[in-house]
Amino acid sequence: MTNGCPRFEKSEQFHSFIYLTIGLKLTFLQLDELWSYLLAKSHKLWVFIGLEAPTKFWINFEIGSRTQHTTYRLVEKIRRFGDFSKKRVLRLTTDQFSPYSRVIAAVFCDIPYRYLQIGSPFKLMEVLTFKELPRFKVS
Repeated sequence: MTNGCPRFEKSEQFHSFIYLTIGLKLTFLQLDELWSYLLAKSHKLWVFIGLEAPTKFWINFEIGSRTQHTTYRLVEKIRRFGDFSKKRVLRLTTDQFSPYSRVIAAVFCDIPYRYLQIGSPFKLMEVLTFKELPRFKVS
């Protein structure tokens, strides 16, 4: 996330400090992307964000093109940032952007999670998929 810039590094350190100070437990994440123009209408800038849903505290963000690669960078950073346990079920929601399902399955493959992909409110079918990893046996 820092891109080698000292301002970004300070911002990331401050963000990490706040996150650790308030002691968030990441149990419900909301992932989304938004776009804006950069310099001209021919240059779209995509910002992928990960929020802790109940508090709307941003966990991480990633800037890039609207691709699976950018999605993977966001989810991988969230995975490294959070303290995920096999005892807690992580809940995730996203929009219909298709790379989310593949990336979430790859990055969170070793912890239990529930994934809900929510469609546009203008379509009749709002809930597209619901996935859950099998429960782990505790010996």
